[in-house]
Amino acid sequence: MDAHFDNPELRDISSSHFDILELLFGKLTECRRSSLKRCKERSLQEAFKILKERVRLESLERLQLLSLVKLLVAVQMEAVNIPVLCRKLDQMVQFIGEMNSDIVYEEIQLHINTLMHSDQIMSIGDLQLVSMFLESSTLGQGILRRESHSVLAKVAEVFVSSQEEDVLRNETLCYQAVKVCLQIFQILPKEVSSMVFGTEQSNPVLTSILGFLMDIILGWSINKDTRLLAGTAVAMLINTAPEEKVGRMAAWSLLQFTRPGDPYLEPWKLTLGELQVQCHCRTKDRLERLALSRGLLTACRKDILAYDLDHNRTCLLLDMFPVVSAICEESLEDHYYAFQVFTLWLKCLKECQPSILEMSSVPLLGQDSSLQHQVIEIIWKNAESPIEGITDSARNALCLFLEIYELDCQHHGDVERVLYLEMLHRTIELPWETKAKYLFLCVLLPYFGSEVVLKSYNEFPAHLLKCLSTNQLSSCASEFYKLLIQELRKELCKKQTSPPSEFELASIWSKYWQATLLEALTSDVKLLQTNAVSHLLPWTLRTFPSAPMMLLDFLDPTSQGHLKAWTCIMSTHRATCGESSWISEESHAFRTLQNALTCHDDDVRLAAFNVLCCSSKSKEMPNALEFSAMRKYIPLNLNSEAPPFRQQFYSAVKKFLCRVRDTCLAKVLKTKSKMGFSLEDENTLCKGVEFVDWVAELAFHYLNPGSKYQRKKTVLLLLSAVLETCSDTWSPEKKKGQPPANISSLITWARSKGRWDFFSKSKQLAVISCLEDMTNELS
Repeated sequence: MDAHFDNPELRDISSSHFDILELLFGKLTECRRSSLKRCKERSLQEAFKILKERVRLESLERLQLLSLVKLLVAVQMEAVNIPVLCRKLDQMVQFIGEMNSDIVYEEIQLHINTLMHSDQIMSIGDLQLVSMFLESSTLGQGILRRESHSVLAKVAEVFVSSQEEDVLRNETLCYQAVKVCLQIFQILPKEVSSMVFGTEQSNPVLTSILGFLMDIILGWSINKDTRLLAGTAVAMLINTAPEEKVGRMAAWSLLQFTRPGDPYLEPWKLTLGELQVQCHCRTKDRLERLALSRGLLTACRKDILAYDLDHNRTCLLLDMFPVVSAICEESLEDHYYAFQVFTLWLKCLKECQPSILEMSSVPLLGQDSSLQHQVIEIIWKNAESPIEGITDSARNALCLFLEIYELDCQHHGDVERVLYLEMLHRTIELPWETKAKYLFLCVLLPYFGSEVVLKSYNEFPAHLLKCLSTNQLSSCASEFYKLLIQELRKELCKKQTSPPSEFELASIWSKYWQATLLEALTSDVKLLQTNAVSHLLPWTLRTFPSAPMMLLDFLDPTSQGHLKAWTCIMSTHRATCGESSWISEESHAFRTLQNALTCHDDDVRLAAFNVLCCSSKSKEMPNALEFSAMRKYIPLNLNSEAPPFRQQFYSAVKKFLCRVRDTCLAKVLKTKSKMGFSLEDENTLCKGVEFVDWVAELAFHYLNPGSKYQRKKTVLLLLSAVLETCSDTWSPEKKKGQPPANISSLITWARSKGRWDFFSKSKQLAVISCLEDMTNELS
């Protein structure tokens, strides 16, 4: 690889008149050498931008262009396990190919020929390269299409080698070989179809591969993921069938092996097109049924699953249900995957339902249908499974089941739909501490409406408060509340001929929920209060923007408990609606806010800071009162001994700084094109830049050796907020919170005014001094 970077041709380019290529190669070098994926992506994006906008490909000689292509393909081959990078590199290779396709084709052909015509059995790295060329290289895929038989033959060699070394087999190698098979079946279906279904004589290579895949499924491999992937690969092989009938015959042959019963003791013959292989179970764990069923439901074409072969009013998908049901009953060790198979079956049934309804005049899920009863019982038995993720999957299964039932009723003219009411009553009867109760109610709500559900479940407001006091239930109960009030608003708007006002809508909401929300917001139970602020308030205010008026009227801001509720409502209202209720220092709202900012309770002060700092718009410049309040109250909150307070205080100030930064940056970028600043823009920029400088200077001022430990901890966080917000830094480990890419424009303007000198020698020494005293853990 290093040879590509030290190529004499490239040195000739950079030393003559193609200096820009040196920058391009530097970015590609960064991509290659960086250990972090996000750094690789960024380097590659910059390299592609340089290639498209600044490199004149037509001026490069053939050898120079070849060196560039070699470099790109080499980087692509090193990034085989990062598909997003491989695809971006393929775009770059194609871009060069538009100028000279022969060079690009020859280079990729050379690498593929090396893989295909080697006497050595493919390694994991070789298989990964084939996988990459199939998935992320347009030219590579085209070449492998023509070499499909050779590729399959090389993969078969891997399986043969693995089987010969049964005791020492490499499970990772086996998994990668199965993955390549799956990709070939999926990406090159026409080429594979002719080998499976298009000849009178069985193809020995594919017969061998199918035999190995079945051996893996039936227990030769001990790796569960490999066996599941092999099941999907076999189903994908069936997909290559040119006709539905042929594909269904192949799938039917495979399905017979998944039938409930004792494990097969004798070898069993699988027929798939012209391929025939002997199969027998190597283990009694029943995972083979799970792998094959999951593979068929995941990968098999819907026209094959829903195809009526013998005009017997059934189809492969319905024939699979006894297998799916048995898997859910028996697969305790792999129950998550077992229930996933059940959910996949429902999803396929929904997608295939129109075709199935055409085949039969009998309701699929009629009231006396055994299928309906069995499906409901499977969902219900898994509603409160202790296995992580299954309860949420049960909700999805119920949602799919009710959608299938609804279409079935519509098709057959069933207007009663008694099942809905049965399911609602059964769900309401569950104990309040049952998570599935609220998840299922979310699914049932659209079929009844908020009025019917609340009337049937009048205990929900009380149960909601209990759930908010229990972390594992707060999210699901809050989601039901959210859907309930959204449905309520929808119903209220539909009932009246003229659109009701926001005040009228909020008044009706308050009849149902005002007392409950106020009880939660003013509760002495901190968890209940916190969850109410986090989960209930935002959705209430988004759905009913006038709800704050109903809530604030019942609060007494002179009471500390009510003052916290007041600040939470105000901050949430501002974050969702973007409104400030104070226009002067004499306003009642601002006086109340000042009381909150000087309250002895940390939580109240933090909530008050959030009122000042948050906004629904990132480019809303704080007003004069907000700037003044921040300058006054930030210094009063530097000595807290509580780490949670310091962290939340830092987060609030950072929000404020982001608003200032984004507003100022927008002004700089806007006025750049106008060749000058208006007086208003100049004033806005000066206020914002000066405030950021003030926060930084405050932090540096208290970093002197005589400052208290707690204060140093706090001001270092404030300094971090300034540097993370208003300096041109990029942290690859962070997915969010990065400064804008064009922040340098604002920094340049600020420094032209003598501001934002965050990295002077004296300031660096102030930070370093923290490492030299008793507070060295501050770093």
